[in-house]
Amino acid sequence: MAIHRISVGGKRFFLGPDQDVAALKHHITEAVRQGGAFVRLASAGDSTVDVLITPEVSVWLEEMDAPRNEAEGTASVEATAVFSEYEGFVPDPIPA
Repeated sequence: MAIHRISVGGKRFFLGPDQDVAALKHHITEAVRQGGAFVRLASAGDSTVDVLITPEVSVWLEEMDAPRNEAEGTASVEATAVFSEYEGFVPDPIPA
């Protein structure tokens, strides 16, 4: 099982397991072509984040192997959730 992490303008987010990465790449590309648009990310931990994608914003998408539960040979979902909280996947509030 792969874990996907995206960096948008220097802010990192772990994507939820249900996020369609191919569709996300398409939406990001379209947002850039339009000069900017909000793109919704399904982040780990049952939350969503809308990010403004523009031609000037730097976007990185990483794929990594999920930590394995050695006893069961399965990916550890708990480890993913802990990492997403540690990375601070919730963006800072927008100033009024």
